[in-house]
Amino acid sequence: MMVVLMALVMPLLPFQDDWTYLTAPNPDFVWRDLLPGEAFWRPFDALWGGILGCAPWLFPWANRIAIVLGHVLCVYLVARIVDALCEERRGRFAAVGFFALSSGLAAVIVNTDSLNLVWSCVWGCAGTLVLLKGRPLLLVFGCYAVSVLCKESGLSWLAVGPLLVYAKDSDWRRLVKFACMGACVFAVYLCARFALQGEVVLGNGGYYALTLSPKIVGRNIAILVGMSLSGVDGLAMGVKPVVFWMTVALSVAAWLSFAWCVRAGRGKSVALRLFVCVAVILAFAAPHCLFKNHHPAEMHFYPVVLGGAFALALAPIDKVRRVPFCASVAAMCMVFAMGWCDKLSTMYVTSGRAKELMAEIKGKVSDFNAPMEYKVKAATGLKPYSVYSQSPAWCLDHGGALRSFNGWRESKVKIVEEL
Repeated sequence: MMVVLMALVMPLLPFQDDWTYLTAPNPDFVWRDLLPGEAFWRPFDALWGGILGCAPWLFPWANRIAIVLGHVLCVYLVARIVDALCEERRGRFAAVGFFALSSGLAAVIVNTDSLNLVWSCVWGCAGTLVLLKGRPLLLVFGCYAVSVLCKESGLSWLAVGPLLVYAKDSDWRRLVKFACMGACVFAVYLCARFALQGEVVLGNGGYYALTLSPKIVGRNIAILVGMSLSGVDGLAMGVKPVVFWMTVALSVAAWLSFAWCVRAGRGKSVALRLFVCVAVILAFAAPHCLFKNHHPAEMHFYPVVLGGAFALALAPIDKVRRVPFCASVAAMCMVFAMGWCDKLSTMYVTSGRAKELMAEIKGKVSDFNAPMEYKVKAATGLKPYSVYSQSPAWCLDHGGALRSFNGWRESKVKIVEEL
């Protein structure tokens, strides 16, 4: 699996802010970079950028290797967690296969700045596995703390871990105990962050302004959960409507077939598992749905797909209904295959055009410290979507990528698109 993914992503250029984010080479790294920034606190990203600043030729290949390695490790940990949660072999197969193959993960695996999200999930899975195995709680919450420092969405694990333990043993006392400990870890995180920031603020307003508006949060949850769990090819929505509606139909058929496999009944155990399924998915979605000025993108699908895998493992499957289960698996595999093919082929085209523009600029510009506007013709007939279908200028971050020609320091050459 790792070899296949590496072969697919290595030829691609980084996209847009991959060139300027913390995980890009930073030759001017100072220890102050590890402190909370305007909107986020991701010290491992800053440290990674500082290391690459000493060997910038490793970018973006080091990032891609770390992301693919993290994803493969996450799949392994998910398999171990699912083994502890699910006794039904078909449930384990569905859960691990759903997470490993989902086309909703393409954006995360391809982008070089998604290092934080993948490894946040790796540490979260590690902590949850340790919790399910009954190991020392100090080790459990140590893993969760590293997950949070990788990316703020790691706070979800403070709720997900106790919920999964509750689904396994139905002991509400342990649930309360772990939830209280998780709340303490959350409080310590906030205190540390505010102390280091020197002010009590989250999100910092503007693009990252937070909101608790039921309308906005509900909209964001519907978009994030619906798109990530369905596997629908959103890229095809405006370009290949036939493909889009095919993935919609297949996804609906897959989930209805799986629902038919869920054991009927009003027993306490069935209701408990279904409640935990929903709660886990919402816990993973919540951190990405609190932004006022933008809705979740495909970069945020990763943890929600992970929650979907846990939900599949927890769902009580009727052992008798083999035909609908096989139909569900077949339909979802078709959805994922169409999504991966469409997204990868589009990314190769986008990356190829960006490479041509980058080579053109390198050949025509001699001084990247001299202020200049490099004008290019705007792409016509292009329908932008996520990181896949974008203009070459967008892929090069309108000049941010030119840092790679200037010793990874800011280039004063800006790429301007003209109609």
